[in-house]
Order: sequence, then C-alpha cells, then structure tokens
Amino acid sequence: MDYVMNGRVQRPMGNRHPTMAPHGVYPCAGDDRWIAVAVGTDAEFAALCRVMGRPELADDERFVDVLSRLRNRDALDAIIADWTRRHDHLELMYRLQAAGVPAGAVVDGRELLADPHLKAREFFRELDQPGAGRYPVSFGGLKLHRTPARIIRPAPRLGEHNEYILKELLGLSDEEIAALERDGVIGRVPVAAVRREVQASDG
Repeated sequence: MDYVMNGRVQRPMGNRHPTMAPHGVYPCAGDDRWIAVAVGTDAEFAALCRVMGRPELADDERFVDVLSRLRNRDALDAIIADWTRRHDHLELMYRLQAAGVPAGAVVDGRELLADPHLKAREFFRELDQPGAGRYPVSFGGLKLHRTPARIIRPAPRLGEHNEYILKELLGLSDEEIAALERDGVIGRVPVAAVRREVQASDG
C-alpha cells in the first residue's frame, strides 16, 4: 500500500516498527540477556520514562510525540539501551508491564520451564519416554473445560512404526521391508551411529 500510494519501497527494519517508537530488543544485565519493548502511544512512552527515572524525556522535543520519536529513534534507542543494560531482563519486564508498558523478556529454555505463568497454565507436563526417561514436554496453550487435552503417548522412537505402516497399511512383504532396511532406507538406529559402528569394526 505504501508503494502504491507513495512510491516508497520498504526496506528491512530489523526489530523496528514503521509507526511505533521505541520498538526494539534491548540488552540487559548478564550474558546474552535481552528485553523487547514496544511503545504504541504517548501514554505508554510517558510510563516508560517514569520507570526509567527520566520523566523529563516525555517532554523532550525530540520525543514528544510518535513522529518525533520516529525521527530520533537512534538517539532514543541509545538512551533506552543504556538504561536496560543495567537491569535484569525478567525484573525489568515485570516493572514495565506493571506500569502499562508492553514488554517481554527474551528467555531461554531453562527460564521457560520456570516461568510462573506457563506453570499456572500447565504448559509443560512431564512424560515418560522409553529409553530417555522422564522429562517435560510442551503441552500447548489451549485449556478446554469440557474437553481437556491429554497426552496419549510419547513421540515415536526412530523406526518404531515401520512395520505397522509398511506392512499393515501399505501391504509390503517381510522380504521387501528387510530389503529396505538392508539398503538403509529405513531403520531403528540413526545413520551416524551405524557409521560409527562400521568405522570401529574396520579399525
């Protein structure tokens, strides 16, 4: 639409937004810790400035409205990044959200497992996987009152259903299935493991 109306060709923007500023992912304290902040209104920007301890920025002529912030977003991003890198990403997320500023910490797998919201939603549930033990799996975000979801079985192991699919569903003979396995088309052991065994026996 912008090209049709204005003749402008859109360029990659990274984490920025064409009509929102500040809008980006900012560094936080620690190794590879980040927080995403997306400010859509003047009220949200004023709230961000208060949390930063810089309420005067909301009245700064460079940032007084969204057009000004878009024009000066390099300077604004630098100010925000200088502030965020002194704070923990999770603690900062909660502070900003409590003030009405859309923000989300960028988290790793360990932090996802410990997330109180996901725990309350039972997003992860423990499952017994033959050969691997008991571990958490993502259960999805839907919670249906009348028809609650349940885990029927763990994920299939490599080649677990070969015989059922090839023989019972597709009608292949035992000889045909054996030939496929002999040729390495199917199997129950990862190819890399088979190669290691062969190399070890050759050595």
